[in-house]
Order: sequence, then C-alpha cells, then structure tokens
Amino acid sequence: MHDRSELITPDVIDTFQRDGAVVVRKILAQESLELLKSGVKEIIDAADDYSDYYDKGEVTTSSPGAKQHERRRGQTLTRQNAWVISPQVRSFLSQSGLPAAAAKLIGSRQVRLYEDLMIYKAAGTEQATPWHQDDPQWPLVGRQMCSGWFCLDPVDSSSGALRFAIGSYKGPRYRPYVAKARSSDLESDAQYFEGGAMPDVETHPEQFPVKSFDTKPGDVVFFHPRSLHAAFGSNPAYPRRTFSFRFLGDDVRWEPKKTVMYEWLAQVKLKAGDPIEDKIFPVLWPPNEADTLA
Repeated sequence: MHDRSELITPDVIDTFQRDGAVVVRKILAQESLELLKSGVKEIIDAADDYSDYYDKGEVTTSSPGAKQHERRRGQTLTRQNAWVISPQVRSFLSQSGLPAAAAKLIGSRQVRLYEDLMIYKAAGTEQATPWHQDDPQWPLVGRQMCSGWFCLDPVDSSSGALRFAIGSYKGPRYRPYVAKARSSDLESDAQYFEGGAMPDVETHPEQFPVKSFDTKPGDVVFFHPRSLHAAFGSNPAYPRRTFSFRFLGDDVRWEPKKTVMYEWLAQVKLKAGDPIEDKIFPVLWPPNEADTLA
C-alpha cells in the first residue's frame, strides 16, 4: 500500500505533544480505504447496538424510555477487535503505514495494537457522543499511547467530526459513565479518577478550548486517549463509518481496573505493572518483529 507515514513530520509531532490531538491529511491511500470498505458490511453485521449507551438509567420495555429506545435502535453500532473476524482489517494492519506513523508520533521503538473499534452511525443519527476520555476505562498506564481515528465518509462539525478540548490530555482522568448496575465498579476504581466528575466542557471555554477536526476519507486524527473528546450526530444523507485503531508504545504497562473489563480482556494474564507482552495485543511495528495476524 502507499500510505504516507512520512507525513508525521516534526511539526505534526510537536502539535500532538502540545494539544494531544492532530489531524494528518491524506495519510491513507485510496487502496487502504477500499480494502476496509470491502469488509465493513460484515463488521457492521457483527456489531453491538450502543444506541442508548449514554442514556440515564436502564431501559426496559415497560419504562418511560422504551419508545425512545425503539426509535434509536440501530443508530449507533460498535464492534471491538474486528481484526479477529475480518481478513480485510488484518490485511490493513499488516500492510498499512498507520502503525509506522503511530511509532513516529509517540516516539516508540515498538508498537502494539490495544484494540480496533468500528463505530457505525446511521444516516441522520441525532444522538451525540458526549464529552469523555478513553484512558480512564483502559487497563493501561503510560505516555506512549495514541488512537488513529478516521472515517470512510466525509465529516464536519455538524455531522460526526471529533471535537477535542485542546491540551486536556495533560490533565487528570475523570470519572467515566457506566450503567447503574456497575456503579460499585466506579467506587472500587475511584483512585484512578483523580479529576472527579466529568467537567462541563461547553460552558468553560477559557479552561477547555475546543477544536473540531473536519475530515475527508484518507485523513486520520491521531489523539492521546486521555484527551477529552466528543462528537455530534451523523449527516442526514449518509452514515458515518468510523475506524479507530488504538496503539501502545514501549512505556505502557498493565493497570487492571474493574470499571471496564470486556470479556476478551479477561483472557489477559498480565499483572499490574507488567509490560504489555501478550499475543492478545499483537506487535505491528517494526515489520521484522510483527506478529502474524492469523
């Protein structure tokens, strides 16, 4: 493929280190995008419905929110670790310049994959993704982490583009949203959320300057997982098909938490403080050390 990791220039690295988020234009080749497009339907078919993930309370068929739940069904779908089921995603990871770009950006000799995430928002999805951080819900600690986020469709600030509180990745971890049934997990992990409750980003622009990243297919937004970010709904004319690849560098260590322990993470045998040396997190860079994605 002809992805352009050389676009990770010193200026791009400086912006990432200052702001915690940077967009790199036309870094993915059309060939890479077409490869993912050819497999995206199968990934969507295997996705979970997260249309009501950020709703307050539990929605049941008899609750007041049931009709709203039915209306939203299928609007927001997600699939973790599509590389496990999709040969197209495996080929993308093996052939793409994205891992090399991530290595340059975070200054790491080696890059592993934490996970990939496909997010599908149906055309005209009104529900926004509220302000949040990824880092507090990852069982990891370290400086050398980044996500490479991109869409197969054009997005702007009104149709699903990522919005960031610039520089927020340097600050504390805030308490994430979890369903009511898991509130005790938050209590157990309170020491990890030194910032307390999620701040009201919109009403404090002096503290949280916000920048939106409009993108076209081929552009990639790289950001640190501690960055506060959000997005509005999708374009009414077409869906938003998004991939986010989460990369780990040399200094990342295992930091188990109860707040989010997906079933696949239960397979990890690492102890607190261990380097991330587990085949569940395959090495993608450098090529001579990369694991075979079978």
